[in-house]
Amino acid sequence: MSQDSCFQANLKSVSNALDELLSNLSIQTNTEYVAIEDALNRILAEDIITKTALPQWHISAMDGIAVDAQSADEYDQLEIIGKSLAGAPYSGSIEAGQAVIITTGACLPDGATAVVMKEQCSFSENSVTLPKAIKVWNHVRKTGTEMASGSLLLEAGNRVNQHVLGLLASLGYGQVKVYAHLKIGIFSTGDELVLPNEELGYGEIYDSNRYGIKAFCHKLGYLVTDYGLIEDSPEVIEQVMLKAASEMDVLITSGGVSVGEADHIVPILKRIGDLDQWKLAIKPGKPIAIGKVAGCQFFGLPGNPVSAMVTFDIIVTPALQKMSGGKVTQVMEIAAECVTELRKKPGRKEYQRGFAYQENGTLKVRSTGFQGSALLVSLVEANCYIVLDEECSGVVSGDKVNIQLLDSPL
Repeated sequence: MSQDSCFQANLKSVSNALDELLSNLSIQTNTEYVAIEDALNRILAEDIITKTALPQWHISAMDGIAVDAQSADEYDQLEIIGKSLAGAPYSGSIEAGQAVIITTGACLPDGATAVVMKEQCSFSENSVTLPKAIKVWNHVRKTGTEMASGSLLLEAGNRVNQHVLGLLASLGYGQVKVYAHLKIGIFSTGDELVLPNEELGYGEIYDSNRYGIKAFCHKLGYLVTDYGLIEDSPEVIEQVMLKAASEMDVLITSGGVSVGEADHIVPILKRIGDLDQWKLAIKPGKPIAIGKVAGCQFFGLPGNPVSAMVTFDIIVTPALQKMSGGKVTQVMEIAAECVTELRKKPGRKEYQRGFAYQENGTLKVRSTGFQGSALLVSLVEANCYIVLDEECSGVVSGDKVNIQLLDSPL
């Protein structure tokens, strides 16, 4: 029988592992107020309520003429009595037979109930001729049509992106209550690793995982402390783990979580903390160690670069979302036609790297090539994961597969 670990009977499925992990995580409780210009990527710790109706006044949706729609048909011409500009509204009111020039975004004068497009009007010196049968509230954004005053607009737990930031400003929020930054410590282990700016010796490789993990964390808006590249010494690793656990909310390591002679993470975790999960039915990515050290959440990622990146994406990211007080993103899977043959053995859920594209109205996907867990090129060239369930035994060209889109556009 094959010794491939995908045939081990005691592997836990990805979905079960995630459910168990998320149900046991503690949520960040510390909060602070920040100015909205500093709120990008922060997690809202309060509901956002509209302070006023949106829009607050009746607003013109275009350049034109503000009129009383109900009486305008009674006149061949209307007298132009003034202008209403955005930021400089007309202060008087409209009577029957009168009109006000108005610009997009300007407030309707009192008595006006419609706006007629400028292109539909004929002007003389101080009067205007309009088309007939003007509808009430034509081209008008009425008070409260977008949101009534006191309405719930955003719930706590939403991440502030550029769109939310603009919305907060439009509502008059100069500052917002957010959850404190999640503090994350990281380090790599492996005597074969050297820093990127050093010369490689025989049998050595560059430490890439720490930089990728750090970038992941920064992108998600967390504070990162880098404890560096740690030698394969149980005593040193334990010392760094205990120090980091006393200072951080989360500790993420890379390498040393398998069963090799120099793999020290799991025995140390069992000795000084708790090992909750280890053997997951995921590829690339097995093994990944999940547990706690002195109350600090711990993730021990594989040493292979692609495995580390994929497990961070699939397992660690939703965990950090919950711990930071945010909403856990439900990753969407969409169907695509696979145009390349994919090899797979049953037993583990696989996240193969793919490139999705549109062709003649059909969403298609191809493999990015060799799927070895040490080769980051397959991820760099990918814009999606091709998700193959545990029971899948391979894919032939033309088969439908499910994909999860990454950050890259199609």
